[in-house]
Amino acid sequence: MRVRVLLLVCFVFSLAGATQAGQASGEVPGRVVVTVRDNWGVLPGAVVRLTTAGAVVGRTATADADGRAVFAEVRPGTYRARASMPGFVDSPEVSVEVAAGEERTADLVLSLVQFSSEVTVSTASRREELLLNTADAVALIDRAQIDDAGARSAKDVLLDQAGQGIIVNQGGGQGHVSINGIPNSGVLVLVDGRRVIGKDANGNFNLEDFDMAAVERIEVVRGAGSALYGSDALGGVINIITRSSRPGFSNLFSLRGGEFGDRRVTDTVGWRGSRLGVSATGGYREYDGFDLSKSNPQTIGQPQSVWRTGTLNADARVTNWLIARLVADYSRRSVDNYFFSGATQLATTVYNSPRKITRRGLTPEVEVLASADTSFTVTFNEGKYDRRERQIYINRTVLVDPWIEWNRETKLTGRQTWRAFGQAHYLQAGYESRRETLERASLLFPQSGQRRAHRDVKVGWAQQEFSFGDDLKVSAGFRFDSYSDFGDKWSPKVSGVYALSPSQRVRVSWGEGFRAPFFNELYLSSAVFVGNPHLQPEKSATLTAGYAWASSRVQASADVFRADVENGITFDLGRFPYSYINLREYVSKGTNMSLSVNLPHGFVPQLAYSYTKRENAQGEDVFGLPKHSAFVKLLWADPRLGLRASLRGQIISAAKFDDGTSQMAYQLWNVNVTRRFAQRGPYGVSVFAQLDNMFNKTDIFRLDAQGQPVPGDYQVWAAPRAFSAGVNVDFGR
Repeated sequence: MRVRVLLLVCFVFSLAGATQAGQASGEVPGRVVVTVRDNWGVLPGAVVRLTTAGAVVGRTATADADGRAVFAEVRPGTYRARASMPGFVDSPEVSVEVAAGEERTADLVLSLVQFSSEVTVSTASRREELLLNTADAVALIDRAQIDDAGARSAKDVLLDQAGQGIIVNQGGGQGHVSINGIPNSGVLVLVDGRRVIGKDANGNFNLEDFDMAAVERIEVVRGAGSALYGSDALGGVINIITRSSRPGFSNLFSLRGGEFGDRRVTDTVGWRGSRLGVSATGGYREYDGFDLSKSNPQTIGQPQSVWRTGTLNADARVTNWLIARLVADYSRRSVDNYFFSGATQLATTVYNSPRKITRRGLTPEVEVLASADTSFTVTFNEGKYDRRERQIYINRTVLVDPWIEWNRETKLTGRQTWRAFGQAHYLQAGYESRRETLERASLLFPQSGQRRAHRDVKVGWAQQEFSFGDDLKVSAGFRFDSYSDFGDKWSPKVSGVYALSPSQRVRVSWGEGFRAPFFNELYLSSAVFVGNPHLQPEKSATLTAGYAWASSRVQASADVFRADVENGITFDLGRFPYSYINLREYVSKGTNMSLSVNLPHGFVPQLAYSYTKRENAQGEDVFGLPKHSAFVKLLWADPRLGLRASLRGQIISAAKFDDGTSQMAYQLWNVNVTRRFAQRGPYGVSVFAQLDNMFNKTDIFRLDAQGQPVPGDYQVWAAPRAFSAGVNVDFGR
């Protein structure tokens, strides 16, 4: 008791002393008034956060009927102000200098879409920079776009990037993506910068496995990215970035239901203080799936599935020079009523293939801030992919041997900012060590004769950025990958971006990419297919040049590209058992264009168009992908009424095949409407409704050589028209 009284007395005297000291020094509090508006007028209900320089936690105020957020009793100093409001992108930060006893004002402008002159990305150069200033062509998909798409999986999100050189081949419970004409096996998928494992036997990565509950945004870098990220980045890199916590406490609960038994519940809880931030997301989804033709067991567009997901993202500033981070994730997709039929098409050869696909990841990281210009990061990443499967016939059940994959890596990264000729120049370098392991019964590892294959990868990389005045930035880098099973690979890259004006950039980038042969291609051992341990990595050299313009109302970009691919790995059907060979060479070239206009009264039309042509060494067309693709979106929002609606359309041209047949052209249109009510500052409730495939376009068949549809031969397994609706509840922002 005496101790408590003594502590209380000490606290009171300390407070009184501090007050007297402040009065003695003449320090009189000031006042800050922030006005929030969009291009239509002021925005009552917007939340403004005021923080001191370098701080995370600050004060918040809600804009009144005149759009003004008032902060009284503000101590003299330098502050940062940022505004947010549901339905809008967060405003850029502005600096406010407060003097004793004075009132300072500031204006913040919110927009419905993110403009590249305001938003930063981190995938293109492995450091945060303005999207407008990147030398690479980058497509950014923020949380608002994910919500507009009503996306359940990463496949749903990327379908809306049809005009950005990104094509998703959907069907059979799969979602395979190509970038600028480079197929899925040459696209690297990351989560928070970490390599994701679990590709199928042909090197395809299924984006349908990734639930969107914990995702904040997706960054897609078009062009060879092996100089920074290594194998698989022939055509580009997809980085799925999970949510991190915001200052204070926040909680977002979402409940959704729709046709075909689509039911989903997710919850994201976050908290951030002055030194610690934590965000956790849990999700559960059921989907009954759909079958495009009841008479054909192999036309299941999406099998019955259950997803369970969990993600933890935490960081702590241990000292002023030490930051610790932790990312952990878990997902399981359970699949049932997934039917296939054998070559005879008899009832006895039809089987159900239920399976459970589990992914786990754990990534601790420590960053040492040696100085304002120097930092070192140590990252450890361990991931596991586990696929269990059965084949259930009408007269027997076959237990398929498990497919288990491990990835364990350690990364050491150093960053240094050095100055010369009045400019800052950024140097990054790193060392990585990774072990990849696959256990599968159909593999035969020649060195040991076992069914488990592994490889060790040692990596060294560096990238230097040079700034020449305020207008020109040039970057050069390389990466050296040493594989224990097939040898070494150098991957160089150079790029540059020049500012024509504050809102215009021209950019150019050249780099090499490669894809190491997968374990199945090297060591497969079965009665029909065998691996080829002498395969060499696929290689690409990509040149991209473009222009970008970002003003307060208009954002536009245009890029041209050319990718030369060598040593393409393909099937060797000239002998039996079949195998793999390095044979295919082709050139993929084309252009990507996009336009977004922020009009008055909440209208934002967006248009993207892509043209891709692939040729072999003889100048003949390489078929299989559409040449033309486009995406159209009309967004309208009135946050004052809590309304947001979008109409979205994918327009895909025909795709020819080598045998003279083709995939017919098609269009898919979707609409989403959200109404937010019970809004009070950072708290609110919103309901949403969505109609997918408005015109019920499902008959996307193969066309024969005469251009006639072949009924039942589905090429794009689009889900039938489906309605869904749900509710989101926000507690804090």
